[in-house]
Amino acid sequence: MDGDGLTRNLNNLESAGFIHAIKPIMKPDNTKLIKYILSDAYLRFYHALMLPELVRIKSGRSKLSFASLAQKAQFQSWRGRAFELICMQHAPLIAQAIGFHGIEYDFGPFFKSAKNSIGGIQADLVFNRADNVLTVCEMKCSQNPIGKSVIADLEKKEAVLREIFPNKTIQKVLIYHGSITSGASRSPYIYQTIDSDFLFSNTNLKQGY
Repeated sequence: MDGDGLTRNLNNLESAGFIHAIKPIMKPDNTKLIKYILSDAYLRFYHALMLPELVRIKSGRSKLSFASLAQKAQFQSWRGRAFELICMQHAPLIAQAIGFHGIEYDFGPFFKSAKNSIGGIQADLVFNRADNVLTVCEMKCSQNPIGKSVIADLEKKEAVLREIFPNKTIQKVLIYHGSITSGASRSPYIYQTIDSDFLFSNTNLKQGY
């Protein structure tokens, strides 16, 4: 397939709602640095959890149920990614919860490969605010209490962003689903922690991504 054909197919899939193109914030609209993600909720679930069992399902040998799926490590990975996508889709609600929704901002993922002395970074939700602040959101969904390890993840991202944007103030926010330890919730290294209840109790919450 030539490049034009691939682009046309990707555009068609995005128009149909199966995939979604994301680009790093602060990049021009015509940037070639683009990632595509599955945006259909059923397809995300199918590829993460059903496809690996497909041969057994078709043969009738599978005893698969939702309860058995929930015990698998793949389920927790899918659940975590699903939570990240919900947060990414509802960024304006998150801005409201943090308290800067009255300030002009752009938002989206920020990703960059390591180059020279600057490390690589993958941050799924960053707000670039008109008040010269970058709000970096770490989104965690876990059965176990979320502890201080999340602080190290945020600090790594902060260090890279400071190298790239030395004149910006970096603000770190944790959005979590589940429970959180007091060490993480009271950490001075995290500007704010936000329980997912504010999302799931909101009547404007959309489906999918």
